[in-house]
Amino acid sequence: MKRRLTSAGLVLILVLGAASCGSDDKVDSTSTSTTSAGQESCRTGAEARSAGAPELAAPKEKTTELVTTDLIEGCGDAIPEGSVVTVEVNYLGKAHSTGEVFDSSFESGQTVSFPVGAGQLIQGWDQGLVGMKEGGRRQLLIPGDLAYGPTGNPPDIGPDDTLVFVIDLISVSAQ
Repeated sequence: MKRRLTSAGLVLILVLGAASCGSDDKVDSTSTSTTSAGQESCRTGAEARSAGAPELAAPKEKTTELVTTDLIEGCGDAIPEGSVVTVEVNYLGKAHSTGEVFDSSFESGQTVSFPVGAGQLIQGWDQGLVGMKEGGRRQLLIPGDLAYGPTGNPPDIGPDDTLVFVIDLISVSAQ
């Protein structure tokens, strides 16, 4: 069964999660800026805001470590290590156990804002977003112990489930 959560639903899941290998995924990079020579350059937050949802394959295997992959380089401010900042993002998430999208702000058409570095998110997000720049698109492959642990978040996220997210960072601001 496929469930779509609201933006508030993601925030709730991420907050609840705090208490509790590369991939060949395809992504939409049509919003990437190009230089006059036709080579890709970085993307702005405004370009990220208008980007479409990525195509994202579910994790094929469980992972035991956090894997971050920058799919599109951002041009703006980076999320600093060791600080608490507020971010505005679009995201899409799939779980290994079901292979289904369990949440997507792209589908709702509304971005989500929340604090990074405050311990209110699943650890995979708090750790995996550090260093990401505004305008960037990053994939996070998150092991179960940095997500929802042995209890999972039924029915969409199983026990010790590996999760994959693609996140577009629209803005970063100090708290």
